[in-house]
Amino acid sequence: MEQLLQWGLQHSVNNDGDAEDLKKMAEVAKSQSGPGQKYDPAVLDKILGKSDAEMMKEAMIVAANEEATLENRLVALDNFEMLVEQVDNAKNMKNIGLWDPIYTLLKHNEDEIKVAAAACTGTAINNDYDTQDTFFELDPLPLFISYLHSANKALQNKALLNISGLLKHNPVAVHKFTSVGGWSALAKALQDSSNLNLQRKVAFLLNTLLLSDDITMRPVPGPTSTATGVAIRSDETQFPGDRAPRSPSTEGMVSEALYNHKLVDSILSLVPPAQDVDQDLQEKALRALITLTQQSWKRNVDERGYMTSGVKSRLRDCFSELESLEQAHQGTYAQFGLTVAEIESMRDMLG
Repeated sequence: MEQLLQWGLQHSVNNDGDAEDLKKMAEVAKSQSGPGQKYDPAVLDKILGKSDAEMMKEAMIVAANEEATLENRLVALDNFEMLVEQVDNAKNMKNIGLWDPIYTLLKHNEDEIKVAAAACTGTAINNDYDTQDTFFELDPLPLFISYLHSANKALQNKALLNISGLLKHNPVAVHKFTSVGGWSALAKALQDSSNLNLQRKVAFLLNTLLLSDDITMRPVPGPTSTATGVAIRSDETQFPGDRAPRSPSTEGMVSEALYNHKLVDSILSLVPPAQDVDQDLQEKALRALITLTQQSWKRNVDERGYMTSGVKSRLRDCFSELESLEQAHQGTYAQFGLTVAEIESMRDMLG
């Protein structure tokens, strides 16, 4: 410990005033500590700096303090968000009891607090399945679905960030999302022309979910979720740095939802020949239709996510229209990030 103090004095201060303060603190700590006793934690904090866990707890104390100014609370949440970008810190939220207070802030009556808290949770669950599951057990999906209907665009966007983080690679969450009316909310959000960013993110999310909707992939058995009563994942994972890949298949649930909740209609309304639609949004919508076709076209009538002849006909018309546009204006495919081979494969799949 004596060596640690000396090292700290030499390396952790930047000006004479800090050095003098630290020397005084160290001398007091030594004078008050007998053999075998520890030095004052304040001295160690001064030398080594506070741990991330301590900084997270302190930030949450400020954020949850109703007597603190709104500005200070938002700064605290911003600091908290930066800390939970680190996977280990996000995992540690459960150990140090920070999920309940952040969830309480998600329901705050001040929109700015809700937006900042949602930024924290969306960041925390982004790269780790354990953290994703911990948050999911609080049953936050109904809350975020309700926020998709908010007039506050920032709150809408952060709600979708969290919905995306909870649903990706998570068949249990998709099951829950279906049971609480989430798909209808997404269909409405996809048509919300007042929030283009939200529309783009919804289209992107739909394509992402469809990529894991292959019925040939089988989910691994796992324990039961208290939030849904259905099996949750085992300890196999797919996030960077985790142990081993797992099957995240939703086995047709997503395709089925797109058919049952008129999301296919919403997507088709955005693609050519639709006019005055953002090009990036159209590209994302077309990509979702291509993935839907790839996943659904050969399913049997008794399988979830079966593509009816009516849907096939409408998709066939969609891609035929694109072929006509390409013939009339060469470069249309490239404009939407498509290739000739992809369009030809759509023709083959849809007949």
